Amino acid sequence: MNTITGNTLQKYFSNKKSNSNVRYRDDLESIELFLNRPHIFIGGTMSSGTSLLRSILDVHPQVKCGPETKIIQLLLEFITNLYDNDTVHLKFIRAAGISDQILDDSIGLAIYNVMLRNIQTNVGRLCNKEPNNAKYIKYLLKIFPKSKFILIIRDGREVAYSLIKRTNKKVKTSFFYDYLKYWNEMIEESYGQCSNKGEKYCLMVRYENLVNRPKSEIMKI
Repeated sequence: MNTITGNTLQKYFSNKKSNSNVRYRDDLESIELFLNRPHIFIGGTMSSGTSLLRSILDVHPQVKCGPETKIIQLLLEFITNLYDNDTVHLKFIRAAGISDQILDDSIGLAIYNVMLRNIQTNVGRLCNKEPNNAKYIKYLLKIFPKSKFILIIRDGREVAYSLIKRTNKKVKTSFFYDYLKYWNEMIEESYGQCSNKGEKYCLMVRYENLVNRPKSEIMKI
């Protein structure tokens, strides 16, 4: 009859712990690998040409954008509101040992999962196009440090007129002013973020140049 000694048990559990540590490190490396993949994010105001830009990028065999998901915007709104406004819940979360990095990694993995399953294919670069991405340039490039952002900018007057036509509203000064105000707020919020990151990480593309000189603009992209 075999006798299990204390040394045998200690060795057994020591090996189990060692294997668990290896798996733990492997899992952390996998998370880092996913978050360091080179994605492309497109943003801009509504009616600024984000859909045109997505269609152009989708032609490239190593890039796939897919349709807008909406859920990614909810995730970005949630984490931004948590950091900026929900100090009570944020305090409890941090007290539970959940650091900002864990929160950011969790949001990043959720976004990556949505992007991957949204296109259902394997390509070199996943791409996400949603106009409101422009509000989160700094944060997106923080959680996906090897990704690139393309901010497309269109003349505010053209954007306002296009939005009025899309909503079948009569062209009134009040509507035009409201949409111009929206355009101005979005540009103010996104332009500075993109400029601070520099062209290496955030490229500004003028809609008018993309339409009038497509070859040179596409080469730049």
